[in-house]
Amino acid sequence: MAALAGLLPVPHVYGSAGASPDGTGAFFVVEFVPGTVTEPVIEPPAPGESAAQVSASWDHAISTLATLHTVDPAAVGIADPARSPREELQTWAATFKASRFQYPRIDALLERLEQTAPEATTASIVHGDYRLGNLILEGSRPRAIIDWEIWSVGHPLVDLGWLVQFTDPTAFPGIGRAVHGTPSADQVVAAYIDRSGAPADNLQWFLALGAFKLAAIQAHNQRRHLDGRYHDPYQELLGPSITYLLDAAGERLSTSKAP
Repeated sequence: MAALAGLLPVPHVYGSAGASPDGTGAFFVVEFVPGTVTEPVIEPPAPGESAAQVSASWDHAISTLATLHTVDPAAVGIADPARSPREELQTWAATFKASRFQYPRIDALLERLEQTAPEATTASIVHGDYRLGNLILEGSRPRAIIDWEIWSVGHPLVDLGWLVQFTDPTAFPGIGRAVHGTPSADQVVAAYIDRSGAPADNLQWFLALGAFKLAAIQAHNQRRHLDGRYHDPYQELLGPSITYLLDAAGERLSTSKAP
């Protein structure tokens, strides 16, 4: 995302090598950015953590996301076709199915998400994994947005629906902790809409997608651990979280309107 340097806090890319013809497999050399990275709701308290610092970090993170979504992809040399909300859903549905886990009502949930998927009405640069844990902070101010591996061009509410999942410690049973200064999901949404000027059409669908996407990624990572493809016992703790997130997605859809 070197094209965004100067517009947003994005590390400068000095060079790359080893890219295959399809653009994958590259090795990048990027600027070193000092600072700290933490995801408060699922990590132990960081040194110096306070309600004021956490609140300010969230405030800056929301403003930075709003700024990201105002950047015209074409203006920074990005010509990738926009991914529709339905295509975004299909990506994470395939990810969930690859986990081979069986959960009650999963087929009904996916059918409902598919049936109510909104049309693509706007296209922005979508980070894909935008959260405090992917911001290098100096105090409470973002110095760099990192971990762009699943970026795309798509609907900006995809990022918002994902970000709000990290406001709720109950989404991570046995792992999450209540962190003073963390805004509610509704407060994050309101602040983002105010600062971006983006329409909130089909908001509940995108919030449901965010919950499902997080469940899908957790299920996929847990399967990789259980199959021995990489070792991370932390993944074994996420079963209740996956169930919670799938239920939360269904609840969001029950309050959404068909597009």
